[in-house]
Amino acid sequence: YYIATDNGLYIYDSSKNDTTYLFKNTTIHNLVQLSYNYYAVCTDNGVFLGNLESGFNQIDLGELGIPNDLIQIGDKTYLTTSEGFFEVKNRQSNQWKVQPLIFDYPSEFEFYQMEMGIDGCLWVSSENGLYRYQTLSDTYNYFYKGYEFNKRASYNAGKSLYFGGI
Repeated sequence: YYIATDNGLYIYDSSKNDTTYLFKNTTIHNLVQLSYNYYAVCTDNGVFLGNLESGFNQIDLGELGIPNDLIQIGDKTYLTTSEGFFEVKNRQSNQWKVQPLIFDYPSEFEFYQMEMGIDGCLWVSSENGLYRYQTLSDTYNYFYKGYEFNKRASYNAGKSLYFGGI
């Protein structure tokens, strides 16, 4: 079991009743399984890719800020950070190339959690509202302008999406 906390990532092996600690003393914003036994970990110190067997490698995000969430939809990967909302264009190397997706926000505007809706759109919470990003047409709608959502509070219940507010 992988257990993400505000104080690191813990891996619990129930067969041995043993715990391994990774990323000690750092906040884990999200842990995403990208494929079988391959994970992305968003931390205060950046994004790390890998698993227990091969280890985790840090991705160079450049000036993109602190990663909050990462989601993979088909062959596309999306990233929210303290500096914006991006599509990752080259996930094959340790230095990602990204494209900003929403441009009408002030600098240092933080995007938080992402959830895929049954409408096929990616819903993205932020410090100043909620966005519905249409991945096929590369367009978006903006809701609840001026309302700050909670940085790590979202849940996809199938037919309903939940985002926590402040």
